[in-house]
Amino acid sequence: MEPTHFFAVRIDSKEIQNQVLNVQNHICSLDNRVQSTIIDVKELHLTCCVVNISQPDILSRAIHALEETILVLRESLLSYPISMNFAGIGHFRNKVLYANLLEDAHGSRSRMLQLSEILKEKLIQRGVYVVDKRPMTPHLTIIKLSKDETIFSKGLKQIHPSLYKVYSTVSFGACVINSIQLCERGERDSSGYYKVTREVRIIPTVPRALTVSLERSEPARKVRKIYPVEEDNVTIIN
Repeated sequence: MEPTHFFAVRIDSKEIQNQVLNVQNHICSLDNRVQSTIIDVKELHLTCCVVNISQPDILSRAIHALEETILVLRESLLSYPISMNFAGIGHFRNKVLYANLLEDAHGSRSRMLQLSEILKEKLIQRGVYVVDKRPMTPHLTIIKLSKDETIFSKGLKQIHPSLYKVYSTVSFGACVINSIQLCERGERDSSGYYKVTREVRIIPTVPRALTVSLERSEPARKVRKIYPVEEDNVTIIN
């Protein structure tokens, strides 16, 4: 089955975006054919899992699987947020360039892999088709040759390492995961980012309106229970 949606963490850190632009501009200054294959910084994201969602009931199952995944990992994510630190440039057969996700003292890279595997497990349990069941390679794509279908006819079949050698160990910056999104492939919103079907956020406190409602009906000590709260296409996991 062809992929229709993907689960992702949006990378909207200005520091990371600016450093990605620096790398892209440098490479394009050396070979302008690459220009049509760069990833717009407004679209930067780290993919957790790719799925096929063809029916509304499957979409509902996928959303529930995402919510369950965040609930399973919530305490860990709140105690030790996953801080994604990107540095150095990696590649897939020199056809895709990406920023590497580094490991840190809290095992952020390993925990990102764990999140992806738990999500896949929940999706499969709910009957959602996972396109690629192999363990993910956490990465932030910055150039992708297949983005331009005519690139091979222009004589560009690989991105030569000499084009990005000067940036091979560059630090792109870091950002903390505060939500996971379910996005539609190909679709874009008014900001230029992918159309978000559902976003599940992780926050440390209960929204004030919900707290007041709960205090009227429950003892204060119970207010800290886990309550999924929906706002439009956003689910807040408390």
